[in-house]
Amino acid sequence: MAIILALPDFKSLTLNRGLNMVSPFDWIVLKSRHLVKDRWISVRSDTCQMPNGTIVDPYYVLEYPTWVNVVALTKKQEIILVKQYRHGLKQTILELPSGAVKTEDVLPMEAAKRELLEETGYTSNHFIETGILDLLQKALLQEGEKGKG
Repeated sequence: MAIILALPDFKSLTLNRGLNMVSPFDWIVLKSRHLVKDRWISVRSDTCQMPNGTIVDPYYVLEYPTWVNVVALTKKQEIILVKQYRHGLKQTILELPSGAVKTEDVLPMEAAKRELLEETGYTSNHFIETGILDLLQKALLQEGEKGKG
């Protein structure tokens, strides 16, 4: 079920397309082992050395499959949200349409279009990639209309 959140001043927001938040990796990984590894999550324990020589052990890393989040806007500039049960919270919450990139998705954009339609019934021909939040997560902006079906 799609939830519509009205944001009348959304067009006043600007997208910063040139901002690169990635800094050089300056820790040395001395040892790494997986504690849990399955198709949805991996938990890794690393032993790292910081540039000043300090050893950090353990440093836990959560690894997820590549996924997309979609900020979908209606023609009235309302944000489309979905209700999802999240077991870790033990409650249903509102969130952006999102999902994993599947092997048949050639590009993350295809996954975004598929997830938006599956979760909300909305579709569009106008998607804008707004950036990569990390190496695994794509953020996409969509303006569109309710799909058929």
